[in-house]
Amino acid sequence: MTVVSNSSPLISLAKIESFDHLQKLYGSLTISVEVYAEVVVSGAGLPGSSEVLGSSWVQVRQVKRPDEITAAQERFGLGMGELSTLILAKELRADVVILDDLRARKLAQGEGFRVHGTMAILEACFRKGLLVDLRGAYERLLKRGVFLNRDLLNRSSSIVQTAPGLGNPLSPPSEAYAFDRAKREGSKRKGKLRRARPFLQGELMTSGEVREEPRPRR
Repeated sequence: MTVVSNSSPLISLAKIESFDHLQKLYGSLTISVEVYAEVVVSGAGLPGSSEVLGSSWVQVRQVKRPDEITAAQERFGLGMGELSTLILAKELRADVVILDDLRARKLAQGEGFRVHGTMAILEACFRKGLLVDLRGAYERLLKRGVFLNRDLLNRSSSIVQTAPGLGNPLSPPSEAYAFDRAKREGSKRKGKLRRARPFLQGELMTSGEVREEPRPRR
């Protein structure tokens, strides 16, 4: 199973001591050189830096054509981290892309990728017994300045009954519902050519299931 991640989910999970859950869920992660520079170099001493630097299961890869990142940035207005993540995921034919940014998520979906975010990862941890207190994890993220969309928060909270103070659950299940299916189907998808249009020619898809989750404050 090939999984490519952007920086914000790594930072958010590191803020609540849940970074290592990524290895338990996915086995290994791949990040771009740009994401590494953002988390480890520019973010030295901040959440996520030491975790990425000290994790042998996090692989760093350079995109084959770095000029594509600049061209895509001019077109889509996303950051270097998000765009390098998407381009690298396309090059590696990734099974899952981990992103929180709304526009990046829509673009990834338009390319046919399965997209997981910070909340999906925490919910998957809860379902697998790796996380005992899902509501507490969300509260810790909020206290650390990480934005969580209320709609997704309510949906996710519904799997642990009603979570006081977070609003009434809206509709189960949350964005993490397809996590296990994605992992089971990962091996089937390897080696298959994607039929989506080339990345730089793609268009943003609209989806009512994704919401903006801005880059966490560090």
